[in-house]
Amino acid sequence: MTANFFAELADVLNRLSTFVDPLVLAGDVNLRLERTSDPRTVKFCDLVEGYSLVQQVRGPTRDAGWTLDVVCTRDDLPAPTVDVSDVVLSDRAPSTLVVTPPAASTTAYLTSTRRSWRSFDPTFFHTDLRASALGWT
Repeated sequence: MTANFFAELADVLNRLSTFVDPLVLAGDVNLRLERTSDPRTVKFCDLVEGYSLVQQVRGPTRDAGWTLDVVCTRDDLPAPTVDVSDVVLSDRAPSTLVVTPPAASTTAYLTSTRRSWRSFDPTFFHTDLRASALGWT
């Protein structure tokens, strides 16, 4: 892992973080993620957590007990089911990750009341603010 890898990954995540669509970061990152004190692992985990992504792979993805593969999804969305199948041909052969998206959820709508800035009256606003639970004077 080079500094360039982390810089490029941060750039990609920064660009994708502006989208509302579900995001899945998946692949072999060639990091031993089970080594939680390794500086590169810490840097990777901090980076994905900084973009509200959660590693969904639980357990090893290589026969030797290593976790090299990731399936990261946003923490504000339902987690997919990730199944890792056993690989017996070679420890370097990739595992098969089966990602099952969560069931479709209904969209929640929030109703709010807002002031029209075109007709904003500071005196009326001040009066409303004083009368509110904030109790500003």
